[in-house]
Amino acid sequence: MRPTQIFRGCKIGANSLYSIGTFHSGVTVLSQQIRALNLAWAFIEGKIVDCVIPNRRTSKPKTVAIVGGGFAGLTFAAGLIAKRANVEITIFEERDTLLPLQHGSDSRWLHPQIYNWPGPRSEMNVAMLPVLNWSAARASDVVVQIMTEWKATVEHAPLKPKLYCNAGHLQVTATPGKGLAVEWVGERRNPGDATMDEDAQVHAVGASKVFDHVVLAVGFGLEQHDAISYWRNEQLGQPSLDQPSKTFLVSGQGDGAMIDLLRLRISHYRPDRILDQLFSNKPKLLGAIVDLYRRDLAARRPTSLFASFESLGEQQGPIAIEFKAICDDLRKRLRRDTNVILHIRQQSFAAVFGPGTSFQNRFLVYLLFKCGGFIPTSIDAEKVIAQHDLGRDCVVIRHGTDRIAQITRILSGTLLSTFKRRSRSSSFSLSDSIAWRGGYFGFFGPRDGASRLPDELKKSWRKEYLPSPTALLATALCSSIAGYLSGSHPLDKRLRVTIHRALQIGTEEVLQQACDYQGIALVPERTAGRTFPARNATIGLAYQCRRVIRSRRRVSKRLLENTMTNLRLNDASSKMAKEVGFILAIPLVEPERNYTLPEPVAAVIYIDSDAPDFFVDDKSLQILISIAQRFLNSLTRSSFADDLGRVRNFRLSAIGSKRTAVKALAGKAARSLELVDVSPPATTSAFQLNFDYSDFVPTQIRPI
Repeated sequence: MRPTQIFRGCKIGANSLYSIGTFHSGVTVLSQQIRALNLAWAFIEGKIVDCVIPNRRTSKPKTVAIVGGGFAGLTFAAGLIAKRANVEITIFEERDTLLPLQHGSDSRWLHPQIYNWPGPRSEMNVAMLPVLNWSAARASDVVVQIMTEWKATVEHAPLKPKLYCNAGHLQVTATPGKGLAVEWVGERRNPGDATMDEDAQVHAVGASKVFDHVVLAVGFGLEQHDAISYWRNEQLGQPSLDQPSKTFLVSGQGDGAMIDLLRLRISHYRPDRILDQLFSNKPKLLGAIVDLYRRDLAARRPTSLFASFESLGEQQGPIAIEFKAICDDLRKRLRRDTNVILHIRQQSFAAVFGPGTSFQNRFLVYLLFKCGGFIPTSIDAEKVIAQHDLGRDCVVIRHGTDRIAQITRILSGTLLSTFKRRSRSSSFSLSDSIAWRGGYFGFFGPRDGASRLPDELKKSWRKEYLPSPTALLATALCSSIAGYLSGSHPLDKRLRVTIHRALQIGTEEVLQQACDYQGIALVPERTAGRTFPARNATIGLAYQCRRVIRSRRRVSKRLLENTMTNLRLNDASSKMAKEVGFILAIPLVEPERNYTLPEPVAAVIYIDSDAPDFFVDDKSLQILISIAQRFLNSLTRSSFADDLGRVRNFRLSAIGSKRTAVKALAGKAARSLELVDVSPPATTSAFQLNFDYSDFVPTQIRPI
C-alpha cells in the first residue's frame, strides 16, 4: 500500500481535507483506529509533514485541525505524536468531553476483534495496536483505557496539542493558496483529559484560524428517526422485574439491530462469550464455517449466506451432528421473559444475510431463527406496535445514522459542493488493512531514515504489543537456558539469552523479542516487545532456513561484526557489541504444510556471549534443544489450556510466504557462521506463541 492510495480513499477534492471512515460499512472501533493510523502513516511517509528528530534541524511546524474527539480523531493524533511529527494539533469536539458516545456506556460490550470471527485474531481480547491499545470490556471501561493511554501520549508530546470542547459552532472553508479556514466557538480544555482549571466562561472563545490540513473524524452522527442512541444505557439485556414476559419490536437489519435482537433473546449474551460457549469442542462444524467465511470474503459480489447456512444442517456426518448440538444448546439459553418481532425491509428473511453486516452476527441470528427465537416481519412497524400494544420502551429502532449530514453541516462553499459530489459516487475507501510495518510507531520519523537514527534509540524501539503471559513463559524458558549455560560461562562476562516469536504486522513478517534478556553480567534494559524484520540478522537467517545457526569456533570478532553488518542487523537494532565472540540461533519449527496456514517457524531462541573462547558444542547444544523441546511439548499438550484457566493461546494471522530450505550459507556469512547438523525443537501441529489473558470463566467443569 502507498500513501497515495490512502489519500485517494479519503481526501476531499484538491484541498488538504481528509475524512476518516465516515462512509464505510462494517465499522468497528478497531477498524476506525487502523484507518486513523493508516492516515498518520501516509502523512509521514508521503512527506505531508516532517518529524522532530534529535540533533536535526526542523522547519516551521505544520498546523493540523482534527474535527472530532472520538476513537478515530484521538488515534490519528496519537499516531502523529508517536512519530514526533512536526505539527501543531488542534482537536475540536462538539460535546463536553472526549470519547463522548462511549463515555459512561455500561450496557455495551466492546471487543476489538470479534467482529471478524471466525477469521484470524478474532478471539484475541486485545486490539494489539502500537498506540492507544485496549482490551475487551464495557464501553465505559474501554474509554478509561484509551484516556489513560491518551493522557500519557500528550504528556510526552514534543508539541502539546490544543483541545476545544463544546464546539457548538464549527465551519471549515477553503482559502485559495493559504490552506483551510476553521471558524469555531468552543471551550479551551486540558488536552490530556478534557478537564478545565477555571470557570468554563473564562475558556469559552470564538475564533478562526487557517490550518495547513484538516482531518474530519466526526463519526456517523446520532441515530435516525429520533431513536435512542445505540450507546445510551438501557436494560434490554436484563431480566424484566415488573412483568413475567414482554414483547419487543426491533426494527432494522444492520449489526446494531442484530446485536439487540441477540441480547433480548439469549441469556447472559455477550458476542465473544456466546461463540466460545457454542463452538467449544465442535471442530468439524467450525472448520465448515471458516470455509464459508473465507468464500464470503473472497467473493467479488457477496450474496446472501442464508442458503449456505442452511446447507450446514443438511450435511451428513459430524458436521450435521455438531450443528444440531449447537441448536439444542442455544434453545436452552433462550430467555423466557422476552418475545421479539424483527422488523425488516424485505419480505424474505433470507435477504437480511447479504453483505454489510458481520459474518458472526449473521450466523448467530440465523441460529436464533432456526431455534424459533423471534418472528421476522416486513409489515409496517406502526401496525405491529398497535397490534401488540407495545409501549415505547419495548420498541428498538436501529436504522443507522445520517452520515452525510454529519459532515455537510461543518463544510462551506466549494468544500461542501465537492464533498456532495464525491459522497454520491461512494468513492471513499480508506483501508482498514494495516499499511505500516512492524514497529513503525516505535521510532521517530519516516521509515527510510530509521536505520540512521542513533544506536541509543534502537535499544528499546520498534515495540509492538506483547502479552504479559507470553513474556512470562518466554522468561521461564530463557532463564532456564541461561542457568544451564552459566555452569560453563565466566561470571564476569556477559551472556544473553532471549527468544523471538513470529508475528505478522500488516503484510510484514517480523520477529518480536518475547522477554528481556536473561543471563549473566547484564545491564538492565527493557527490550521485550521489540520487533525485527524476519530476514535480518542471525535470528532472521535461522527463521528463513529453519536450521540451527552457530558462529564458528574461535571466529574473529571483527569478522563476526562484519557479518552482522552484512545481515543488516543495524537496520532494526543497535550495533552488536565489539566484544561478542559467540552467537547461537535455534528456531522452534512447525511441520511443513500448505503456505496458507500459520508460518512453520514459531520462534527463534537467540544466545550471545562476549566471554573469550566460549562455545556451545554439539553435546551442550543437544541439551539446549532438549530443554526447548520439553517447553514446546508442555505448551502443546491438550490439557495445558485447561490448566491455565483464564490464559489461552490465541491464534494469530497466518503468514503467507513459505520458508525455503537452505543447505549451506553463502558469501561472507559462511566464513563466520555455520548451519549445525542437528534437528531443531519441533511441534507436531500448528503452533504460535501468543498466550494472553481471557476474561472467560472456563465453561467445562474440571475434576478436582
